[in-house]
Parts: sequence; C-alpha cells; structure tokens
Amino acid sequence: MTQVEPGITERVAAWAAALRYEDIPQPVLERARLQIASVLAAIVSTAKTDLHPRLVRAAARWGKGDEATIIPSGPRSTLHAACYVNAAASVAFDFDDYLFAGHTGHSAVVGSLAFAEAVRGDGRTMITTQIAANEIAGRLGAAALLGPHNGQMWAYIHNIAGAVVAGRALGLDAVAMRHAIGIALTQPPYPLAAGFFGPDSKALLASGPLVEGIRAAELAAEGLTGDPHILEGNGGFLKTIPRKPLSFVFDALGSAWVTQSLAFKTIPGCAYIDTPVEALEQIMSQFTEKHGRALVPGDVASIRVDATLFTNGMEKMSAPHRGSTLRATDVNFSVKLSFGVLIAAGEISVETLSPAALDARAAEIKAVARRVTLKQSVPMNLKMSGLSEIGINTIRLVDPTYKPTLEGADFGKYEMRFPARVTLQTSAGEEYSTEVDAPVGAPGRPLEETDRAVRQKFLRAAEGVLPDPKEALDAALGIDRETEVTRLVALMTAH
Repeated sequence: MTQVEPGITERVAAWAAALRYEDIPQPVLERARLQIASVLAAIVSTAKTDLHPRLVRAAARWGKGDEATIIPSGPRSTLHAACYVNAAASVAFDFDDYLFAGHTGHSAVVGSLAFAEAVRGDGRTMITTQIAANEIAGRLGAAALLGPHNGQMWAYIHNIAGAVVAGRALGLDAVAMRHAIGIALTQPPYPLAAGFFGPDSKALLASGPLVEGIRAAELAAEGLTGDPHILEGNGGFLKTIPRKPLSFVFDALGSAWVTQSLAFKTIPGCAYIDTPVEALEQIMSQFTEKHGRALVPGDVASIRVDATLFTNGMEKMSAPHRGSTLRATDVNFSVKLSFGVLIAAGEISVETLSPAALDARAAEIKAVARRVTLKQSVPMNLKMSGLSEIGINTIRLVDPTYKPTLEGADFGKYEMRFPARVTLQTSAGEEYSTEVDAPVGAPGRPLEETDRAVRQKFLRAAEGVLPDPKEALDAALGIDRETEVTRLVALMTAH
C-alpha cells in the first residue's frame, strides 16, 4: 500500500501539538525571551495613553471573569477579554517586533502569557507555546508574502497563532489541533487600508483574530471539526488568499526557526521608517556635537531620503488616509512626518505621539515634513534584505520552475535590511549625510546591542507605571526559571 505524504495542515498541527522545550535551540530561546520583554514594553507604553482606559472600559461590557490580567492596570478579566485588550495595546503605536514574516508577538506572547496565568503554568511551558505560535504564524505570513497584504495587515496569522496557543494549553492532540486550525482559518480576516492607516481601528488588527483562534481551539476541544486541509486544500487558504502561495515555507519545522529572525523596534513606527529615522538621529547627533545645541526645525533647509521600494510604497499608501489633524498612526507610516516629530520634539515616543503633543507641534512637524523628499533608490533596493543568507533566491520566487525549500536554512544568518541614506541641508548651507542598512534590534546587528536596546525599551516604558521595572524585566528575560508565570504578571501590574 502506497504511503500518502502528510499535507501541510496535518504536518503543522502535529508539530505544533508535539513541540517540547527540550527541542528548542538556545539561540531561538534567546530571541523569544527578548520578544516577551519587547511586547510587554509595547503594552505598558500604550497604558500611558488615553487609548488604554477606553479599551478596558469596552472590555468590561463583555462580561466579568478572573482568568487573566489586563496589563498593567488590571482588572483581572475573562481570558478572551484580557487577550483582546493586551493585543490591542501591543499593536497600537507600532512599537512592536516582527519576524520573517509577520508581527507574531501580538498573539504568540499575549496568548501564551494569558493561558499560562489562567492555569498557573510555568515559564518553560509558556515560552515553548510562544515559539510554536511564532513558527506557525510566521510561516503563514510568509506563505502569503506575494498577496494582497503585508506586515500587520497579515491579520490571519493571529487566527492560527490563537489556535496553536489555546490548543496546546488545552492539551489537544494532533487530530484535534488540526480541527482547531481548520476552524480558525474558516473565516480569515481581510483588513482594509481605510481602517488601517489612521484610525484607532488599526490597533485591533490582532485582537479579534487572536480571540477567534482561541475560540477555535476551545470548539475543537469539544469535538467540533474544521477542514483538515484548510491550508493546502481546494478552497483553502493557500488557494484563496495569496496571489502566488509560497507553500515551501512550511518545510523544516523544528530545524529552520523563524523565531531567530525576530527584529525589535526601538521607536514607535512601521519597520520601513526605522533606518531613515536612525540615520537622521545620527545626523542630529553630529549637528549637536558641532554646534553645541540641538537641531531645530528652523535649521532644516531640505532633507533627501534615498530608500527602498517598501519605504516609498508605505509613504504613498498611507498618504491618502491622512486628515488635517495629525494622529500617531499617520506618523507611524510616514518618514516625512516621523522626521517632523523627531526634529520638533527631539524624539519619537509614545509621549511625543500623544494627541496633545502632536497638536502642540503640528505646525513645526508639517513644516519639516514639507522639506523632506523621499526617493526610491536602486542601490538601496539592491542592498535590501533578501533570503540569500538562508539559501532562497528571492527574485526567482515568481518562477514556476523554481522549487525552493527551507530544509537546511539557518535563520541565525538572516539579516533584516531596509537601507536608507539621509542627506540634510541646513539653512546655513551645511550638508550632513548618513546611511543605515539595518536598524538597531534587527537580525544582522550584534545580539548584545539588541539585548541592550530591548532592556532600555522596557525600562523606559515601565518607568512610573510598574512598582519595580527592573525586577519585572528580570522575570520576563528569565521566564524559563519561573515556576509560575503568575509572578511575572504580578510584577507587570501597577499597584
């Protein structure tokens, strides 16, 4: 009798259900620990804004519970409500992290933490589940790389992450996990640009899909079925959503770890603004060193940014959705407005992106933005992050004869590059020019530098919010040693 090769959905479900802490290499665990601290920092940062209490008040309408905590303010709530609010807080200001391919932390960390709290689980169980969700969700985003969405708009990755997180917590076997994934992807979300570029609804991109994925696993635990070939089958995800599905990305589960490709943001904003902003920060430091004072809007005659097609595409896509009043999301998706905030306020942070701060500096921000010219650069495109480091020819992905695989791929060699060159002309006739290929926190930069950046991000976010930021950070980065994750949650709760 001929043995039938397992389909993608079957392989994914079996691997997700069976992964053990002992199976995970240390370099993968190192990145995952940093991801916990980074996601928690993003949540706590949002808690300093007026968005957070509005989310909490809305969640209070959905019923009372005592399963998981809305961080950092409380209250304890139903697990679903806590996941919804915490995921929204982690998304809100684009102060997150991302891997190849997707912003998986909003569901992988938030969901794993909530379940670990609810069942008083240990840190090793939590981080194992988090990594399982990263690996599966990241691959789903990669499979849809050549499709209608990109980045945070790959919202369906949180459906499958939610199913994996809850499925593992509920002890689903491979068959039940397969049904959970089938249910979770029955109605994949299709985000619209109008709801993404600007309004508060952008913050909710991961929340609904995460909770729906969790519900899918809870339904599967009660014997409800989903399509067992939802990923690869006729009428399934890969045949419907991507224009050209990259099915090979589901290869090498357990040997090619996409968690190693995690990049951590040090400023709030889309990944495509990171390198231009870092280059401008370097120029501002050079100006200060030379003149003994900070660069101010009046010093700027013009700024030219030579960047990749993705940075330029982001600017063009977001521009039609801006109104007369500046919003944080407008800045998050604009190099020009980010430069305006950086020069007018001295930094880009949740504080300088608040409505009051943006209103107070709107004239200066817009004046700087008008002096910025953004150009697509062939040299920057050629230096952009590809997949050659892991043995994939990116250009040939559209070639039907090309048969790539992740077998033998090492994401520890992957580099996240979105190069940009910034040239600033001052009103006094001086010129400054700097180029940055990969931002701080990205793969390709030293791990020690990344570790330091994530620690600084967390401590600044937690200052004035948590009773002991240093102890909370140590618990997050030492999650493997925690016998009960409830201790980390307690440290992440303001008293």
